[in-house]
Amino acid sequence: MHKLMIVDNDREARERILSGISPEKLGIEVCAQADNGIQAVEMFMRHRPEIVITEIAVPLINGIDAAKQILQVDGDTKIIVVTESGTLEQAREAVRCGMVDFMPKPVDVHELEAVLYRIVSQLQSRRHCKLQKRRLQELLDRSMPLIRSEYFLQLMQTPQEQVDPAFAVFLARQCVMTLPGELFEAAEIDGCTEPGK
Repeated sequence: MHKLMIVDNDREARERILSGISPEKLGIEVCAQADNGIQAVEMFMRHRPEIVITEIAVPLINGIDAAKQILQVDGDTKIIVVTESGTLEQAREAVRCGMVDFMPKPVDVHELEAVLYRIVSQLQSRRHCKLQKRRLQELLDRSMPLIRSEYFLQLMQTPQEQVDPAFAVFLARQCVMTLPGELFEAAEIDGCTEPGK
């Protein structure tokens, strides 16, 4: 489930959003609600929602300024701005700051659901990519000892005149391996040091 926070000092407006969307169907959990900009930032730090719906005209600090602070903490947060009296310039500022959508009030819940569906799809795709990268890294980490062993076996079988001894010693040290004594001695010939020394 992806976490959602709603920011609006109008309780009825928050309730209309909650009653108008289908969180479970969308794969969303409403983890927090805030009625002013400072509380929004505090709740974000506590719950770390991936999606934030915020009204611009909230007390203490406005929704756009609160959103900017949130994006400074986590630039991947998806923020939807809603407002009754927003201007074109505010809409442009929201886009420039990285917010994903700007919607007038009263919010069309069907349009909001479509926006949320698109965001959730993006989040799921990003999560899948991260998982794939982590699995590939784990596979590489597990395979690295075998790769290193095979490389040094080939190195031992290569005619000495074809091997750069300094580079062989450098690779061994970079791989954080302890070579068999006889191979290390064969590679570390008179005056041999790491490349560049």
